[in-house]
Order: sequence, then C-alpha cells, then structure tokens
Amino acid sequence: MADIITASQVSREYVTGAGSVFALRDVSAVVQEATLTIFKGRSGSGKTTLLNIVGALDRPTAGSVIFDGKDIARLSEKKRDAFRRKHIGFVFQSVALIGQMTAYENIEFALRISGMGAGERRKRVIESLERVGLGKRMHHRPSELSGGEQQRVAIARAIAHRPRLVLADEPTAELDTKMGIRVVQLFRELVQIEGITVIMSTHDPNMMELGDRVYTLDDGQVVEKRDKATDAVADASAAPVKEKPAETKPPDTKTTTAKTSTEARTPIAKPTATRAEARTPPAKPTATRAEARPPAAKPTPPPARGGRHSAPEPPSEVSR
Repeated sequence: MADIITASQVSREYVTGAGSVFALRDVSAVVQEATLTIFKGRSGSGKTTLLNIVGALDRPTAGSVIFDGKDIARLSEKKRDAFRRKHIGFVFQSVALIGQMTAYENIEFALRISGMGAGERRKRVIESLERVGLGKRMHHRPSELSGGEQQRVAIARAIAHRPRLVLADEPTAELDTKMGIRVVQLFRELVQIEGITVIMSTHDPNMMELGDRVYTLDDGQVVEKRDKATDAVADASAAPVKEKPAETKPPDTKTTTAKTSTEARTPIAKPTATRAEARTPPAKPTATRAEARPPAAKPTPPPARGGRHSAPEPPSEVSR
C-alpha cells in the first residue's frame, strides 16, 4: 500500500509566561492508504494535537507533514482550508451536531458549505446515512437519537463528500464498550469497502485489535509502534532466529530421553521391591512357627510332675 501521510520529526511547542511546554516532541509516523491507524495514549499524551496537525487545523513548531507529496504545514491558510474541505472528514468526540436540524439536514448543510450541487447533495446524504445504518432515522433530530446513533450521523457527515482521509478524535469516549466496538467496526467497513483512510485516537484498550497500525504516545512522544502485517512477517522471520537458541533443544531432547529412560528403569525397580516385599510375608509365617515351638517345648514340664523321674531326663538328653 502507498503512504498517504508521512509525519517527520513533528514538534509542537506552546510558549507560556512560565516558559514553554511541548505537546509533541520529534514525533514521526507513517499512515498507509486504505488502512485504519490508531493513536493510542492517556489523556494529555498528545493524540489530539497530532490529529490537529495532520488535519491541517494546527501548524507544527518543527517538522513536516507530507500529504501526497505536499507539506501541508507550509500551506497558506486559504490553501489549508481548501485542502481540508476536499480531502479530510472530521469526527469529533462531542459529535458537534446542530440540535435544531435533523440528521439529514446536518449532513446536507455541511455539503452545501462545500459547494456541492443540490441533486448530488441529496444523493450523497441518503447514501451516507444508509452506509451507517440510519436510513430510516434521517428525519430525527439529535435529541431523538441515542449516543451511538448520533456518532454514526457524525461519521456519515464526515464521509459524505468522499474524503480520502477521516480523522476521528476519541469517537468512542462517550459510548459504552459494545457500542464503541460497533463504531470502530463501521470505520473498518469504510476502509475495506470505500477505500477511505481512517486515523482515530483513543485510550480504550478494547479498540487496539481492530487497527491495522497502532502508535502509542506518552508525554508527546511515540513510545511504541505495532503493525499487524509487519508483526506477522517479523514473527515468521524471527522464528529461525529464536530457533538458534533452540538448537540447544537437541541436548534437552536427549536429556528428556535420558530422563524418560531413567524413569522407565524406576518402575522396573519398583516391581523388584514389590517382590522383596512379597518375600517378607513368607518369612513371617516361619517366625510364627518358631514362636509356635516354645509352646511345644512346654509339654516337658508335665513329666516333671512325676517327681523323681523328672530330674534324670535332662542329663539323658545331654548325653545324647
């Protein structure tokens, strides 16, 4: 896939009376066309500032943001306005719908400002609302819609003018987990079916697996990058490298085999011990017989009851 946005060494410094504060410091990121890229980080990490710079709403203090070969950070204000109107759609955390207008009118009003003709506007409004599953709710005002439905109207408004890039600033922050996942799945459908590139910011870990590429920001810097495709290739290419230490596994296998053979001998020794134990019981009956002999010797005293003949009998046995 071709790269649609390349941000290089982007920094954003805010000067205050007490000094200067860096919202971003030397941030570099690459966004490929027709993918879902996620900027992840806690509140204050610089996600929104980076989205504003990529969307030409703000200028970086240093660095460049290349969109189709043009550095949008160096464009004049008039050209930046034209660039946003043609190429970018925005989805805000607060949805930013006009309360007195219906869902249809909110989207049609945005297209009217962009200069689209009446016939084309009507067609695109209906197509966009049907794309997000709200074709039957187009004549309802925001107060008559749920939070998830309001966010889908905002998404329909963002894609109505067929932008190449959609920027969504924490679109799931006001939604529960189930509805938030459905909104992100809608972004994935736009990527796969419409070929739109989507960049969204979030701090919700439940959304990470749905992104093609995830940048983690902390204190205005990118601290981690995860790419699904690259990770898959890296795991495959890293497998042989991991197997090098695993070459020690053959000795481990032999050791295991040796252990197995040793364990195999042990059970053979156990039956021997069992036989030894089996021999012990036969010895016990012998001892029982030996114990039985003393009672047999006891009958000798009865002849002693005879008096005189009892004394001569022991010497006769000695003589024998």
